[in-house]
Amino acid sequence: LIEAGFPASALLITVVRDRQGDGHAILTVRTDRGDYVLDNETSDIRLWNQTGYRFIKRQAAHDPNQWLTIGPGRAPAAVATR
Repeated sequence: LIEAGFPASALLITVVRDRQGDGHAILTVRTDRGDYVLDNETSDIRLWNQTGYRFIKRQAAHDPNQWLTIGPGRAPAAVATR
């Protein structure tokens, strides 16, 4: 994705709970069309709110060593806090 022109700050590891309640890591790709999810459990690329996942934490775009808590039911970018 970086070779395709996406900045590293748009590619964020995200921790979620799947439909069974298990922890799972995905890649969130932030775009001007919304936040998309790349997931090793499906070949589909979906908007974050079409996954059925509960979002827990995500890498900070400004510092990948920092993790931000994500609130329930909202876009990850809209509710990230320190």
